[in-house]
Amino acid sequence: MAVSVTLSDDCKILTIAAGVGYENADVELYYNNIDQAEDIIDVAGNSIIELDGTGNLTLDYTNIPGATTEELNGITKVVIIVYDKTDPNNWILVERIERGVLGMCKLNCCIAKKARELVECTCGTCKECVSLLDEVTKVYLLSKGIEINIAGCVQTQALYKKSIAEYNKAIEICGLEDCDCNC
Repeated sequence: MAVSVTLSDDCKILTIAAGVGYENADVELYYNNIDQAEDIIDVAGNSIIELDGTGNLTLDYTNIPGATTEELNGITKVVIIVYDKTDPNNWILVERIERGVLGMCKLNCCIAKKARELVECTCGTCKECVSLLDEVTKVYLLSKGIEINIAGCVQTQALYKKSIAEYNKAIEICGLEDCDCNC
């Protein structure tokens, strides 16, 4: 089974699916910060550091202390690490898998809102309409670039950092009031 990390369409449920062979594999999660792994906690507040007995894990904002809203917008990187733990004093790295996922709810909401405003523009060449078209174009192009970066087969620290910077730039262009739709 191929390891997958998916985010629900409403950006609220993050699913890590590894399956057979990955039971109890170690897991690290990076949410909008590639330099600092987030703690993942269970309902009782205990730290989760492994996939469950089926090799899967389902998370939402309550499991990720760095998530401040119900939607998991932005860039999430998941690292699954499999060790041979036969000798408890000498774990041997067997496999390390990295997957990224992009939460686009805020940006999609922003693009939709700006597109509606653009349709309502009555003059095609006035400063306001041209400025609005420029903003929606930039946000759209940034979001497509981020999607391509995250979906790419070669994902490096530098590429994740660049993607996070691009996401933050797109949010800046949107303005928080345009992007907080809780879609």
